[in-house]
Amino acid sequence: MRCVVILHKPPEFSESTSEAIELAMSMANFGVGCAVWVTGDALQWVNGELPRHQLGRFDNTKLLKALPFYEIDEIWALADERPEAPLDEVAIQWLTRDELAARLASAELVIGE
Repeated sequence: MRCVVILHKPPEFSESTSEAIELAMSMANFGVGCAVWVTGDALQWVNGELPRHQLGRFDNTKLLKALPFYEIDEIWALADERPEAPLDEVAIQWLTRDELAARLASAELVIGE
């Protein structure tokens, strides 16, 4: 994996999308494949657990399902943070801390929001 984008917060209500996801998508225009690591409040956002007024102005599930078209082939989250009812529509790879550390160590670029 060449690039990892860390998404730790959902987009603000006034934003149309997340800066981290926009960055990963724009990197794909230059042929740089990325993974997105979701954690904290962003994981609740991905899983649809946040109240509607905190979800921003767009349907996050449609956006996240489209990520493979932008060379974002993997969405990671820590298995420790896995919710009781994870969202089935989004293919999240649930990793142990050691697995995540190994993937981050092998990335050429790690970008946090």
